Amino acid sequence: MSIAAELIAALRKGNERERNRAAGGGRPGMRHDGDRRADDGTPAARRHRLLVLRFGMPRHIRNPAGRMTVTGVVLAAGSSRRLGTPKQLLPYRDTTLLGATLDVARGAGFDQLIVTLGGAAEKVRDTVPLAGVDVVVSDDHGAGCSASLREALQRVDPQAAGIVLMLGDQPGVNPATLRQMATRGPAAEIMVCRYADGIGHPFWLSRTIFGELAQLHGDKGCGG
Repeated sequence: MSIAAELIAALRKGNERERNRAAGGGRPGMRHDGDRRADDGTPAARRHRLLVLRFGMPRHIRNPAGRMTVTGVVLAAGSSRRLGTPKQLLPYRDTTLLGATLDVARGAGFDQLIVTLGGAAEKVRDTVPLAGVDVVVSDDHGAGCSASLREALQRVDPQAAGIVLMLGDQPGVNPATLRQMATRGPAAEIMVCRYADGIGHPFWLSRTIFGELAQLHGDKGCGG
């Protein structure tokens, strides 16, 4: 099975989980891992396990200090047509959904942080603090989030060993999850999080598979 096929198979499991949660009265449309609970009632975000889907021997790219260089990518180019308003700008605590997600990503200490924007790019720029974030505006965002991912990959630091991929509606992800994935991810080509209720974001994607990721179309490769 190809790398892309393995990733897509995992994403399908994740999508089934999201549909089941929505049918069971969960919070459809918002990926808030802090709401997930393990069997003992502990928030599942604190009990995540990292699942390596494919072992590999990617070339380790290090910065002068000898530490792995890792880029965080937040996909937030969705048009939110069904919602009628940019989902990224929905109020969340004292900020917006995307603003809170970016705060979590900043807390992980990535060497580079990229966010992809789409049809609501100007509104997002006017509303969401984007300090320290490389903004990629996807002109082809209507073709699915894989189009946004392809454009983001072109902006990844050439020294980065890979990316930690998040979605723009994930304010409840534990920053410790991101840090652990950035630390352990470079030992594999693909790594995902396995929660009590299934597989979910964030994902680690090695630079060695960027070529295959660039061939994905629609929403494959994103899990959205």
